[in-house]
Formats: sequence, C-alpha cells, structure tokens
Amino acid sequence: MIQTLIRPNFQLTYQQDQALQKIAEFLNSSKRMFGLFGYAGTGKSTIVNLVAEQLVSNGKRVVFTAPTNKAVGVLQRMAAEKGVRGVDFMTIHQLLGLAPVKQGQKKILKQVSPSLLYMYDTIFLDECSMVTEELWNIIQERIASTLIIGSNRQLIVMGDPAQLPPVNEEINEKKSQSFNVAEKAILTEVVRQGTGSPLLEFVTACRTAVKSKKVFEPFS
Repeated sequence: MIQTLIRPNFQLTYQQDQALQKIAEFLNSSKRMFGLFGYAGTGKSTIVNLVAEQLVSNGKRVVFTAPTNKAVGVLQRMAAEKGVRGVDFMTIHQLLGLAPVKQGQKKILKQVSPSLLYMYDTIFLDECSMVTEELWNIIQERIASTLIIGSNRQLIVMGDPAQLPPVNEEINEKKSQSFNVAEKAILTEVVRQGTGSPLLEFVTACRTAVKSKKVFEPFS
C-alpha cells in the first residue's frame, strides 16, 4: 500500500498529479485493475516509475511487462534512467507462462511453463493497445483468480489509445479491451515537446485522424 503520495523533486502537471492520486487510491483499495492512458509524452512513464519506486521501498514485489521483448527493453531503459531498482522485467507471456501454439489454421495461447504471477504484488503492463482479446481474457481470469486465495495482487495497464492495434487481429478490430478497465486516469497534455512545436502539431494531427478514423492529410 502507498500510505502517502510520492512527491518528486520536479513539478508535475495538474493531470499527472491527479493521475498519481488516483493510482495511490487504487493501490490502497481492494480493486484489482487500473488503467493509465495517454499519448506519448504525457508522462505515463514518469508516473509509473515514481509509483514503482515507492512500492519497492514499501517492500512490494513489482514487475514491468509488455507484449513484446522490444517494449520490455524500453521499460528497462526508462526505469534505469529514472534510477528505479528492485523491479523485474519480462513479457506478459513469460509472466503468465504462455506461448502461441499452432492449432489447425491458427495459433492460440497455451500454457507452456509455470506462471510467475504469484511472485509479484503489483504488475505493470505497458503497450496495452497490443493486447489481444484472447490474451486480455486470460489476464483478467488470472488476476481474478487471486481473489480466491486472498492475495492483494493488482494490475496497472498503460497505453496510448492512438497506437498500434493488437498484433495479428483484424484491421477493423476495435481497440484492445484492456482500455475498458473501470478505474482509470487519462493524460492528454503532452509535455515532452514544447507548446507550439511543429512535431507536436504533426503528431497531434495524426492522433486526431486515428481517433476520428479519417484519412490523414499532411500539412501543406
């Protein structure tokens, strides 16, 4: 549990501060899932690393996961840059002991090794936009099953609603169901690029096109 809010030695935006408070409330509750959503550059990584650092200092076992090895590598780099230690890193498939196995004309997820979920109190799952319906159903089932044995295991999913859809799913498939968690905080203020930045304007226009499902027209 996080008894008090983490106060970093730098200024948080109002949205970041509100998100941090919501996460603290979630971690102090019996709820199982929380979503931290927002565009790249809004501060998701800053917030989750602050939270992870406090959890570790409170004796909690923490793991950072993602659907791909590349994304896990990014999580490792970001944590190292923030000075976060004492957390583990692996793909969500490794954590759950899953692997795609060919069955007929398609591949399905099968248990191929023991789940490591029992080893952790808090699981962070990044790039949730790439989580398929099949994988999300398994994740929900595994997290819910911890209620039976009375543990206080909690999952925090992170992602950008305008990013890649789940791997190998139909192009018209709706966004990952992981975005539908009841408890959530949404960040919309990009702070990595300064206001008025041409790159920020371009990226924002791209995201607007994705959300509205309209053809993106580059600036003239």
